[in-house]
Amino acid sequence: MLQLDMTAYTDDLEKPVKIIMDYVDRDLSLFTAQLVDAYTTLSWRQSLCLYACSDHASFNRSGYAAAHTFEPVTCPEIHQTGDDLDLIVWPLLEQFILYAIGYAIEMSFGP
Repeated sequence: MLQLDMTAYTDDLEKPVKIIMDYVDRDLSLFTAQLVDAYTTLSWRQSLCLYACSDHASFNRSGYAAAHTFEPVTCPEIHQTGDDLDLIVWPLLEQFILYAIGYAIEMSFGP
């Protein structure tokens, strides 16, 4: 399971995306870091939530391999009434789409 959350707010494509390393499958998370390198122009860094901060944690707790990646800056409007399509930074979203396609392609080959 690949959790892509908060993925298109910042216009600073130089800041590294965050690969979460807690409440995840470590091997899958390290593999997804390789996919960021292979399929995008983004950089990445390991990060921690320090709590079950999103849906990936429930998948992981239920025995599913889960990874979570999100952008480097959190939108202050997230989950608010101002959280609107006008806030999407399309070049960053394009990079996450390439990443997701790469994940789908690589996972299609099986473990």
